[in-house]
Amino acid sequence: MEVILKVKAKLQDGFQMKDITHCYLLGCEDSEVLHISKKRIKKDTKSVFKTLLSDVSRISKRKKKKIISNRRNRPYVYSRFTIAAILKWEHGVSLKNIGIYIGNRDHTSVIHGLRTAENLITTNDEEFKPYANYIFANLSEIPNRLITTKNN
Repeated sequence: MEVILKVKAKLQDGFQMKDITHCYLLGCEDSEVLHISKKRIKKDTKSVFKTLLSDVSRISKRKKKKIISNRRNRPYVYSRFTIAAILKWEHGVSLKNIGIYIGNRDHTSVIHGLRTAENLITTNDEEFKPYANYIFANLSEIPNRLITTKNN
């Protein structure tokens, strides 16, 4: 009974059953279960995306559906660029998943968007950089290192 309670507690903490079973069969200590499971635990990227989309929608005053639509107006494109950049650079989400989240786009479209966003930020684009900085500054979970303050 004690083992079952320990396993239930570990499952609630985010461990995978196969890691827990493997370690208990081999007689591993709890710290070893933690070490093995940390390698396999993936972030819930869907919830990260939903939160990010809601925040960007609120900050930019754009509707969520329009942000992930096929619209090519700059405000919507900039919002998608910003979301893709944060998902990739801060959360390590795969290009394929980012593409699915931001309107069912191909991974090559995401690569193009990320390169364009990086280029617009590093070249101090007069439109995109202030927009991205405003979004980054108003997102509570984004670290300050994303805010670009370099003025050339």
